[in-house]
Amino acid sequence: MARLRLREVSESEEGFNRLERAMRYGKRLKLAKKVPRDVFMPEDKKLWFLFERIYTVVYDREVAVLKRFGLTPMQYNVLEFVYVSSCKPTLGFIVDELRVSYGNLFAVVKNLTKKGLLTCSVCSTDRRSKSLALTYEGKLLFEEVQVVHDKVLGNMFSAMRKNKKSDIKSDLTFILRHFSPEKIE
Repeated sequence: MARLRLREVSESEEGFNRLERAMRYGKRLKLAKKVPRDVFMPEDKKLWFLFERIYTVVYDREVAVLKRFGLTPMQYNVLEFVYVSSCKPTLGFIVDELRVSYGNLFAVVKNLTKKGLLTCSVCSTDRRSKSLALTYEGKLLFEEVQVVHDKVLGNMFSAMRKNKKSDIKSDLTFILRHFSPEKIE
């Protein structure tokens, strides 16, 4: 049988463990200066919970709207991307822009092709890639879904004042800039 080795706990680990126990049981502790700086504080947890809850509410409403038309959110995103594109986008371009895996996108495109909403053809410039285009039925369905989709999701934010929306938008943009190195419009 293998022997278990006991290791010594460093001071910073012990401080973190004390803080974690205190947060778990709602106690207040006088913390020494040796507390790690990357501790997830209660205010941050509440903020994270709010982000998660808002995302869930919006996503659930979007799913409910799209379910009426027999679409998933990913299928809607692909239809919207192809509809908005000025030329026939390739699968690789969509993978880069929508940040999805190629396998997931291929499955979505296959299902949309079976429904008769998309056509997938070999690209004329590069025989290795495939380009997508909406069928007439796909264009009609997307336009019909978009009206309902925008109406339902737009009503979620209609109760807010315009200046409140701009404040929230600027705060969220600041947070996104902090986490994302990419340029944000």
